[in-house]
Amino acid sequence: MEDIELPPGLRFLRQLVTVLTVVMIVGVVLIAALLVIRLNQPALAIPDQITLPAGTVVVSYTQSQDWFAVVSTSAMAIEDSRVPGGVAVIPIEPDSRPTFDGKPVLTITDNGQNLAVVGLPLSLEPGTHQLQNMGKQIPFEVRPKKYLEQRIYLKNQRHVTPNPLDLDRIKGESKRRQEPGQRS
Repeated sequence: MEDIELPPGLRFLRQLVTVLTVVMIVGVVLIAALLVIRLNQPALAIPDQITLPAGTVVVSYTQSQDWFAVVSTSAMAIEDSRVPGGVAVIPIEPDSRPTFDGKPVLTITDNGQNLAVVGLPLSLEPGTHQLQNMGKQIPFEVRPKKYLEQRIYLKNQRHVTPNPLDLDRIKGESKRRQEPGQRS
């Protein structure tokens, strides 16, 4: 059989398909190699000051100046940020009912380890505090933290403290917005 001379447009198309096929094959091989390399990496090493429940397998962690966030294989994010306005994650015994400042705290189980998740108020003073748990005191440290502030200064003080006429107008508008069938 004779080789038929292809028109220039079809020759170009044939070369283009060949080049694209080669690029696709190289891409698939590269992705497979990257997956093998990534999946064969050793377990993630985290700083020594992070204490995790026994059996926790770390997937990733994020570190800031004064807090850590750890994601484990249980897909639960454990953030231990023991600062005013933060959260303290404290290991506890099974079937515990811990309290902080006389109020019950959230308890969770992560990889078989029971944890108390204590919300720390912004007004909490830094220092040593106690988690009460079944007649026992569990001490934990709260570090100081200075939060960034933003202040807004308005020239028109009526936007800060409305006068009686403005208050009446605001109340009327709010009442109309709450009526059925009114669009906000």
